Amino acid sequence: ESLADKIQFLRSHPAERATVSMAAAIEGSDKAEVFADAVASQEPLTKQLRELVDLDAVTTWSSAQVRVFSHRPWDHEGKRLALVHVARVEAVAEFVDFERLSGFLDFWSGKEGFEITGISWDVTLKNRRSYESEVRKAAVEDAIAKAQVYANSVRRGKVVALQLSDPGMLSNNP
Repeated sequence: ESLADKIQFLRSHPAERATVSMAAAIEGSDKAEVFADAVASQEPLTKQLRELVDLDAVTTWSSAQVRVFSHRPWDHEGKRLALVHVARVEAVAEFVDFERLSGFLDFWSGKEGFEITGISWDVTLKNRRSYESEVRKAAVEDAIAKAQVYANSVRRGKVVALQLSDPGMLSNNP
């Protein structure tokens, strides 16, 4: 039995926005060069995101500062190798135009050093409230209908809801 079979009032709606998380990482032996390359790689990304905002394809975006860290890797014989510097910069963008999102992902996922780290799909806040309201109303109506069947079976009359709660939240009164 699936979750959808157990939860009668689970509803799905088409995505209305997608939040893309991505990062660029540049590695090398020269710390200043790695940092400069990361800053340079960030410029075309932020330029494109600004253009997508102007086209109403992206609602918001942000880009973090370039962070640099260093490590000394080990070789296959267990010896420490030379210091490697890594510059990493992350960006997040919320898309509402999924056709432009597809082109954006295709372009940046194919760029050396860039990685799409996640995409989360959602509906707008306004619609989420409306969808949740509809589901809650349907769940309460269903609960009352179920209770009415029980009441009818013992000839107790019309059911009127007096309290609503999540399981375990009501008082212990019958």
